Amino acid sequence: AGQSFGAVNGSVTFYDNENPLATVSGGSPSHYTAQSLTINSHNLTATYSGGGGGMASGSNTLSITVLQNQTISFPALNAQNYGDPAQDLLASSDSGLSVTYSTSTPSVCTPVALPSPYVNVLSVGSCSITASQPGSATYAPAPDITRTFTVGKSNQTIAFSWPNGIHFAGTQPF
Repeated sequence: AGQSFGAVNGSVTFYDNENPLATVSGGSPSHYTAQSLTINSHNLTATYSGGGGGMASGSNTLSITVLQNQTISFPALNAQNYGDPAQDLLASSDSGLSVTYSTSTPSVCTPVALPSPYVNVLSVGSCSITASQPGSATYAPAPDITRTFTVGKSNQTIAFSWPNGIHFAGTQPF
C-alpha cells in the first residue's frame, strides 16, 4: 500500500553571504523575495530547521551579481540632404561609460567614431543609428536607443557662362 508523509512544517532561514535575510515558518515549499539587495555579488543560501515530517537540511548556493541600471541620452538627429555637413553623434550614458554606435542602414549611412563620433552619409534614404552601452562589472547594459532621419537629394545648381566672342544680332556681350 501507499505511504503517506506528514506535512513539512519547520522554518527556513534565507541567507545572503552568510548574513540572515529572513526566516519563514510554516509549510513547504517556502519562498522569500529579496527586495533590496545591494549592488554587488551575493551568495544566497537557505537552511531548513527540521520539524514535523522533515530533517534539518541546507541548500545549494545560488551566486548572483546585482548591477546598477543605466540609461542612454541620445538627442534626435536632423533630416539632411546628401552633401550637407556631417551630424555629430552626442549620446551619453548616465553611468559615465562610453557609448558605441551602429547602423541598421549601412547603404545609407555609417557612424564614424574618431576623432569624435559623427554620421557619414553615403546615399539618399532613411538612416538609422543605434547608441549602445554594453555594461560593466557594476552597470547592467543600457537599453539601446535608435534615432532615424531622412537623407534627401542634394540641391543642384546649373550655371552657364556665355562663350567669349559670341554675340547675337542686336545684343551686347555679357
